[in-house]
Amino acid sequence: MFKAHLNKRNATADLLIGLAVLLMIQVHIMELFAFPWVSRGSPAKSRSFLAVHLWRLFLAVMGYFILPASRECSFLLRRGLKFLLLSLVLNVGLNMNLLIRIFQARFS
Repeated sequence: MFKAHLNKRNATADLLIGLAVLLMIQVHIMELFAFPWVSRGSPAKSRSFLAVHLWRLFLAVMGYFILPASRECSFLLRRGLKFLLLSLVLNVGLNMNLLIRIFQARFS
């Protein structure tokens, strides 16, 4: 059963999506928890550059593979809305972290 499911997947698309997601997560973690000298260095800038452009790749690959999907349109719309809501929650969490640091006078 598991093997049959793997045969239907596209390994290249899964690799690209996984790489894009990991880099996006890594950039957000670096923004929040890294020391300033780490997050402003050239490796961090190159990772940020890659992540900024990889989210476009992520969306393009997801959109390309939705077209031949044998799912109902309502299922795909619910999935898209969940993705949008989760990204908004991530953004709100990042901004709340910044506001908390400002009110605690830990952010100069």
